[in-house]
Amino acid sequence: NKILQIHSTILNRVDDASFCNLIITDSTVLIQANGFIGGVQMTLSHGSDFVITLTTDALITEYQTLNDTTRLIIVSPSTNLLFNYFIFQILYFVLIILNFSESFFLKL
Repeated sequence: NKILQIHSTILNRVDDASFCNLIITDSTVLIQANGFIGGVQMTLSHGSDFVITLTTDALITEYQTLNDTTRLIIVSPSTNLLFNYFIFQILYFVLIILNFSESFFLKL
């Protein structure tokens, strides 16, 4: 959370999103919002043949896979594309930070 606050101060953002849509296709996960998205955190469950490529258009993108679970974080994405994937089975948890006072959590 402190990384996001520092980033917000540096860029002087005033256009925080008030809503967003998460779009899951056969090979990509996208986000559409009406303003700035502070960050996205996801926990994915998948088979052993899962392959992921995170966007390079964000302040920070990191993921870690242990067994058949991948956790990822994308800070300040600057495009709609969050990641591409191959053999995606179940999306468990999504945390989307709209701004520094509002966030929401989805369990799918």
